[in-house]
Amino acid sequence: EKAALILDVNKTAHHWVLDLGSGSGWMCRDIVAEALRLCESVTYTPLDTALEAVNTAKEMYGLELPAAKLLPHVGSWDDAMQTSFYKDLPQDTEITATFMGATAGNFSVDYMVGFIQGFLSTWEKLPFPA
Repeated sequence: EKAALILDVNKTAHHWVLDLGSGSGWMCRDIVAEALRLCESVTYTPLDTALEAVNTAKEMYGLELPAAKLLPHVGSWDDAMQTSFYKDLPQDTEITATFMGATAGNFSVDYMVGFIQGFLSTWEKLPFPA
């Protein structure tokens, strides 16, 4: 129910859910499920520095939400702040990024505000809505 409030989607667009600091990915499952219900197609990217966590997310989504295309990424948030990270996405892509895990809470407010501002400035450079 609350997942629908997070998503602002165009039903004819491809939707990409980018799960920053995904861990096992379970916190984002309802958002991906709702996106699958609302959108033409959905890609889910668990992004985490831990290979084991990303592999766990891949396995869970492959079993529970097989209609979602999986595009896992082992790396840091900094990777998602580069426009090249988004280079292979279709032009009709809409993006929802999440910070569902507690990782953001490990940093100071000033650091996180700066990070989010930098992240959003990256999205402003993309040729599609994010």
